[in-house]
Amino acid sequence: MAKAVAGSSPCAPLGQGSNQLYLAGFSHAAQGNNPFYDITSGCTSNEIGSGYCGITGYDRASGYGTPNELQFAWANNYWNMGEASAPTVSMSGPPLSTYVPSGSISWSIVDNGSPHPSGVAGYTTQWDSDPGDQSSETTPGSGATWYSGPASSHGAASGSTGLLQGCHTLYVRAWDNIGESAVNAYGPVCYDTVAPTITQAPKATLQVGAKLTTAGVPVKSTWAGTDSGGSGITSYTLQRKVDAGAFTNVALSPATATSITQTLAAGHTYQYRVSAKDAVGHTSAVATGAAFKVNLLQETATGITYSGGTWTVEAVTGSSGGKVKFSSVANALAQYVATSTNAIAWVSTRASNRGSATVRVDSATPVTVNTNNSTTTAAVIVWSQNFSVKSKHGIAIKNLGTSGHPRIDLDALVFLS
Repeated sequence: MAKAVAGSSPCAPLGQGSNQLYLAGFSHAAQGNNPFYDITSGCTSNEIGSGYCGITGYDRASGYGTPNELQFAWANNYWNMGEASAPTVSMSGPPLSTYVPSGSISWSIVDNGSPHPSGVAGYTTQWDSDPGDQSSETTPGSGATWYSGPASSHGAASGSTGLLQGCHTLYVRAWDNIGESAVNAYGPVCYDTVAPTITQAPKATLQVGAKLTTAGVPVKSTWAGTDSGGSGITSYTLQRKVDAGAFTNVALSPATATSITQTLAAGHTYQYRVSAKDAVGHTSAVATGAAFKVNLLQETATGITYSGGTWTVEAVTGSSGGKVKFSSVANALAQYVATSTNAIAWVSTRASNRGSATVRVDSATPVTVNTNNSTTTAAVIVWSQNFSVKSKHGIAIKNLGTSGHPRIDLDALVFLS
């Protein structure tokens, strides 16, 4: 190689470059990077005849191959400068592994080395994996760091970026001007920009085993929500309205509860609405459930018909309204038609001398209900059915006349309309 004009600045002509060429070609440069592409095919020729042909592993024409200009420049710096230390990347940002509603990650880069660092060449960032530092490439190309250098502008020594939805880790790899590189990572940083969603507005149901009191009927309201943002729902705000009154807050324990059972006075109309809040403070839209009226029919109420055997009214301690109507005759039948309901329940007595009955709704297959129990419990819901759509439904309760304890009680019927 001909001797070029010498100089002392980084941009000065190279000077006697044979030594650097040899070192770059055979010893490579920083971190083992090979600045040459291996020429594996083709031959040289001139007017005299053929010359040398390329083979894998060694370019017989030039001895080195075709240089990558960026990598070749870094290699020459590497063999000309005294320092051989990678830069340091420092990073900062929001708390790790904790969802945040806003923020950014920033970084700064300092080149190391003695006596004189070569300076920061730039950096490349990538989410969730190291951008990497290729040590060689078989053919020329573009796009990758190997071909084009750091993605940032040349000499950039700091930067910042916004966050990605969800939990992610940011990697920043920095290079200096001798081709040394180092990577640092910050994360996981969890970012939530999405408010929760109520997927089911409050829905009222009647539950088997619930016991009526003088205050009213236990009604269970259930709702559901989801948080696609990832931070998770941390609380619901539930409100209830009675008749034409205003919505007022209902205390929930725990705050993430998705149901509540309240004893509601019969003869009144109720309505519930709910919203959800996630861990970073986003609040969902309010979802309002359908209004419903609690209807309590005592055993002698108009509309309940009795047939198929003797039915007798009797006072029972703790029963709803103080009395029940009972029959000990097999096939004795009690019927009622609710003109508009989305839930209906049979209130009875459980005791050691009570028996079983079938309950049929409309034309569905009857189900057997056993009211026999060693412990006496009055005014308890022994059967209920909840419907997805409010409509007309009929209920028929038929005594099976259980041997030894044939009695069944009709204390009351409850339905929500």
